[in-house]
Amino acid sequence: MKPIRPSAAMWPRSAPGSRVPTRRRAMVRWQLLLLSMLLPLFPLPSAAQDATLHRALLGLWCNSEDGGRSCWAWDEFHADGRFEACGRTEDDPRPFHGAGRVDISGARMCYTVTAASENFWLRPGQRYCTDIVAIDALTHRYRDLDTHAEFTLYRRAPGDKHCPG
Repeated sequence: MKPIRPSAAMWPRSAPGSRVPTRRRAMVRWQLLLLSMLLPLFPLPSAAQDATLHRALLGLWCNSEDGGRSCWAWDEFHADGRFEACGRTEDDPRPFHGAGRVDISGARMCYTVTAASENFWLRPGQRYCTDIVAIDALTHRYRDLDTHAEFTLYRRAPGDKHCPG
């Protein structure tokens, strides 16, 4: 089926002296003006911003229930876009492990799992996304997209990682 292409014959013509084209141009000008005023309020993510956020995430992070004094899990982000996670939850004595890729766009961070233990919360091939709320030298706060709950991770030195065996 051949696509329909708009042509001048499809649009009603205005009578000589009609103000329709002038009104249309004025409306378009107002729309463009409004758009130009609103765009700074909603900045579009850039590749440079994504790279800066990725660099801020690099390293080892501790999942903790006591403000970072003890860690029940570890998340490690690598410069090549990989992540590794390990730990043990209170309700399961078996240690868990997961690994995969992480992508960042704006404040959204998405994990795609490539390997996981049987008790990891995501299966290989699954994707999980969060919104990064804040990140600094010591903490990384993020929001779960489904529950809107916020969580805080605590930065640790690379040698601090203790994955349960």
